Amino acid sequence: KQEYEKELQQFKEQHRIVSLENPGEIMQQNLSSLTATLNELTEKRIIIEARYKKLSDLVENSRNFDELLGIVDNNLLARLRSDLVSKESELINLSARYKCKHPAVIRVKNEIRETRKKISREVNNEVKRLESRFLLAKAEEQRVTNELEKRKLDALELDRISAELTNIRRVADTNQK
Repeated sequence: KQEYEKELQQFKEQHRIVSLENPGEIMQQNLSSLTATLNELTEKRIIIEARYKKLSDLVENSRNFDELLGIVDNNLLARLRSDLVSKESELINLSARYKCKHPAVIRVKNEIRETRKKISREVNNEVKRLESRFLLAKAEEQRVTNELEKRKLDALELDRISAELTNIRRVADTNQK
């Protein structure tokens, strides 16, 4: 009996086992939790990636700001779009009264041009923000994937150790009989 206890203690120290009570169950809970977290992160990454790719494609292939504003949820862009609409309306009113060389018409045309540049810059900034969010989501997903793989290997090691422990117990039980 003492020899068994000594061998068991050595085994526990060698494999850094704190408790022999349900280690597999705890490991399974950890694996399940990590798997759920990974599923959530993957879903989040896929959504961000889709928005990023769609916006990138639209920016590359489109000059129509209305298409871009439909998928970008950005207060600054909404305000700029509103400014653009009011300036375009002002230009229509001024153009009805004045010729195209009138200083007021030229001023509003310049304001429209500047507002369009601001919209373009902000759309490009939004693309960069989405790209950053996508890369961060991808990195976090990879980190959890790596951790899950490590835990799976730990679970396999735990199974091996449990089998060794079962053999030690069997030998001890046989020797006691």
